[in-house]
Amino acid sequence: MKNKVAGHVGCDWVNSQSFTSGDLMQTYYRKDGFAEKLTAAVFNINSSVSPGQLSSAAINNYAEQYRDFFIIESKPLTLRGDPAYTLLYTYNDPGAGQISAMDIGVKDGNKAYIISYSAQQPEYHIFVPVVEKMIESFHIIPTLSPMTFE
Repeated sequence: MKNKVAGHVGCDWVNSQSFTSGDLMQTYYRKDGFAEKLTAAVFNINSSVSPGQLSSAAINNYAEQYRDFFIIESKPLTLRGDPAYTLLYTYNDPGAGQISAMDIGVKDGNKAYIISYSAQQPEYHIFVPVVEKMIESFHIIPTLSPMTFE
């Protein structure tokens, strides 16, 4: 059995990419020069990995990837009964300036679902209510694997 992620996109947001593998979906809002972004990604993980370990791996990755990476908050939570974490952070993008971001990581068996929101720091809080509604609308939906005939 496979899972897929479904959610509602805000009225002014555009779902610009959706890969058929279900591994990544990106949604953008662009009314100015920077595209605020909401990304949902799916990763295969060992079922023994905890949300804390997922959060630590994200922090290590971002520390290597982003200039001036700074953690604002990292804490465990439960999302729809599944163990999860939230990570709030900032970093410096050479072309866009200071970026604020939020990750919600949810563990479901041997899958990790990571929902990330990022925006330029002055506009970050403007979109948080819409992004929170989009995040609340995300559901992990079990789907049957396609049948093959030989």
